[in-house]
Amino acid sequence: MSKFVKILVLCAWVTVAAAAEPLDIQSYRDAHARYSQLLVAADSGSAIDLRTPEFNRLVKVLSDEKRFLYARRLATEDIPSMMDMCELADRATDELVLFGAKSRKLSPEDKARLRTLQEQNILVFQPELTLVQPFHIRCLGLTVPLLEEFVRTLPPAQVNQARRDGLKSMSEGYSNMMRGTFMMADDARYGLKYRLALIKAMADATPAFASMLSVEQRSRVLSVVDGAASRAPPEGAADLARIRRALNSTTCARLCALQ
Repeated sequence: MSKFVKILVLCAWVTVAAAAEPLDIQSYRDAHARYSQLLVAADSGSAIDLRTPEFNRLVKVLSDEKRFLYARRLATEDIPSMMDMCELADRATDELVLFGAKSRKLSPEDKARLRTLQEQNILVFQPELTLVQPFHIRCLGLTVPLLEEFVRTLPPAQVNQARRDGLKSMSEGYSNMMRGTFMMADDARYGLKYRLALIKAMADATPAFASMLSVEQRSRVLSVVDGAASRAPPEGAADLARIRRALNSTTCARLCALQ
């Protein structure tokens, strides 16, 4: 997901000025750096080895939405910091899911073994993923309106093909992420708390995501949601209804229309 975000930043957002009141991004970077170090150090061990008081504290820092996402009203000047934070949150999720891959010397070519490891880790690290993964989803969702506002202020001549291509790549990345997340939320092997946390975060973010997806992309995501809805726990029904309403929209403006 982060590579699509980077494309968009490099193509269109390099001129964004620094915010008057910067987000606390350095604290987030520092927490993630130490979190990564602990994961690497414990890679040959188990979840029990990893779950020290320090690690547990860092997980709470990396998922602190009130501190990092909702401390104040966001503005277009926050786009670079938000992009950075979203990418770090994405890495924090991936690092948990791939825990143990280095000590087992698994390469990207070891697809079957990697998939098995990932499935095991999602089961084992549900308490941490229940916190970190929704943070990442909401971070991305909060960034979309900022990008939309910035695009609105661009002179038409500056909306060039490179920027359009960046938006197209980004929307495809969001579409894939959404489908993958909904499939995870539909997996009965995972606990109810984790699945509901994913559904709730997606319900909060999907109106923003849908605004940049093409109508065809929304339809593809909706097909996954419809399948999940028939098997979803009753507690998630209201949030799934919010998601379906957003994806059923046929309005294609601003970010959607530029692709």
